[in-house]
Amino acid sequence: MQKNLRKMDPKKEHLKKYLEELEQIESLLKKRKDESGILYYTPNPKQYKFHCSKAKRILYVGSNRSGKTESAMAELVMHATGLYPDWYPEHKRRDIPQKILWVSPTFEHIQNFVEPKFEKLVPKESIVGKPRRHSYGYLAQVDVRHKSGGVSQVFFKSQEQKLMSFEGSDYDIAISDEPLSRPLYSSIVRGLVDRGGVMIFTLTPIEQQWMKEELCDRADGKFIEMFVADIHDNLFDIKGKPILNKQYIKEFEDSIPEEEREIRIHGRWYHLSGIVFKEIEPSVHRIEDHKVPTDSPVISVTDPHDRNPHWTIWAYIDKTDDVYICGELIATGSPEEYTAKMLAHEKYMNWRVKRRIIDPNFGNKPKAVGSRIRVVDQFRSAGLRGLILGIDDDEAGKVKIREYLKYDKRKPVDISNKPKLYFFKDGARETYRAISNLQYDDWSKHLHDMKELKESVRDKNKHASDVIRYLLCSSPTYERGNRHEEDIDKPIY
Repeated sequence: MQKNLRKMDPKKEHLKKYLEELEQIESLLKKRKDESGILYYTPNPKQYKFHCSKAKRILYVGSNRSGKTESAMAELVMHATGLYPDWYPEHKRRDIPQKILWVSPTFEHIQNFVEPKFEKLVPKESIVGKPRRHSYGYLAQVDVRHKSGGVSQVFFKSQEQKLMSFEGSDYDIAISDEPLSRPLYSSIVRGLVDRGGVMIFTLTPIEQQWMKEELCDRADGKFIEMFVADIHDNLFDIKGKPILNKQYIKEFEDSIPEEEREIRIHGRWYHLSGIVFKEIEPSVHRIEDHKVPTDSPVISVTDPHDRNPHWTIWAYIDKTDDVYICGELIATGSPEEYTAKMLAHEKYMNWRVKRRIIDPNFGNKPKAVGSRIRVVDQFRSAGLRGLILGIDDDEAGKVKIREYLKYDKRKPVDISNKPKLYFFKDGARETYRAISNLQYDDWSKHLHDMKELKESVRDKNKHASDVIRYLLCSSPTYERGNRHEEDIDKPIY
């Protein structure tokens, strides 16, 4: 029987050979990536900015799935090995072995999330011997060969361990994956002093309010730098390669309560216990200090006190009636002493103040029991000429503040979508910190479920919102100058 032999089409044969070669290349690339993962790590645009930071305290505050833990682990592996991808900035590369601490919330977190990411990124040949583990099985220490020839030490610890276990050690780098308690932070940063070390935080902003007030709100881009990451920042890496799928993000967003979306989708640090002004966005409302335009009116607003420090803000109004809080003075002293400080500051800054406002409640108080001289009169006599009383309407004031802070967060900030109230990063640091942390009061736990939510706010941080509402309720505009002398005792409407 004669066999019918058919030769393969030369084109198909060529295609088959090509596919086999492609398979071999992909297999080789996968092997190289598995063995030297860090050299193949490519960040998203927000992670890239994080990796470029020169600060000593770096915070990557992000939503779920925004790439927080992976970016921190990449920092650890790069510095431990001395191996850096081409995109990594030269000024941050370390050419000697490092001593690095990694802190996670629990041992289970180390086992389920941290160890797999470490093994994915660290080159296999860089591991010196076997990783040392706790007696109960969790990763504790790994010695990693640095490209210089020395050996880096990497320690993995859990917040479940006793505080004393964090004392007495020194580190080049400390990384906390999720928020820390205040005492634990103090123990860790003490260990950074000898080596001039860097502290890195990656966290979803749910707890540890002190971190927001003492670190995030004080970020100056120099010693402390903060990056806020939205889950949508993790759609593509810096080379345009897809990471997350928009449809999956939408499904995740629909699965969580609305009040949690600001935290878990957008990475904003809003506590469920009731932040008053949730419109505030640090990257938008806080701006770099700059010279106040000489043609812009400057307004001062003062909230004096008996026992607490007096609080004054200065703001200038631009030609579009946007308000820029450019200065503050928080200090004690008699009206005469405090006024002298105010005038000295204005002279130093070369501001020409066109209007002055004072808290109407304290301003109308007699300076002493039985005296006909009021506090406002004391300040006027001390040099604050033209000082007028503000409007005391707490609810209307809060509405005004929200109006000035508001913009559509779903759209890019531009000339048609922007707030009308801004804070200088240095000049109004404490005022911004206080108003962004102002919270509604709440009932005690045993009454919480039986009562309606309170509309009153807590006293802590309230002074900043008071001076701002007095300012905005005066309807500040670019054209408006001082009011007539006969109106100085009337509220501004």
